[in-house]
Amino acid sequence: MAKNTLFDVLKNISGTNNNRWLELQSVYNPYMINKFLSMHPETVFFANEMNKSKLTPREQYEFYINVIPNKYRHFKYIKNNKDGTIDLVANHFKVNKDIARQYISILDDKHIKRIEQKADTGGRFR
Repeated sequence: MAKNTLFDVLKNISGTNNNRWLELQSVYNPYMINKFLSMHPETVFFANEMNKSKLTPREQYEFYINVIPNKYRHFKYIKNNKDGTIDLVANHFKVNKDIARQYISILDDKHIKRIEQKADTGGRFR
């Protein structure tokens, strides 16, 4: 049997609503579950209430499987940008990192490469 992941918990909460706590408790992370559920308009209020509550992880899980309607939701994982593109765009346009992320989603690769070339000051890498 494959090892369960955080995305299995999210799929169970939003799609099947079967209580699989015993299988999923080892990967259940309340912070991450709330973070992903807050990305969808129909579940943002539930996630907000859980952020304010003092429920145990099991109680939170049971709340979610009982109140969130069955519907497929795509939970996109936003990875950390390690290559510094966000910093380059933020410095180029003189904006903060949140707005730079929005700019990156709009800009195509050609424009991002041009920004990287303008920012390149030369020098040696060690």
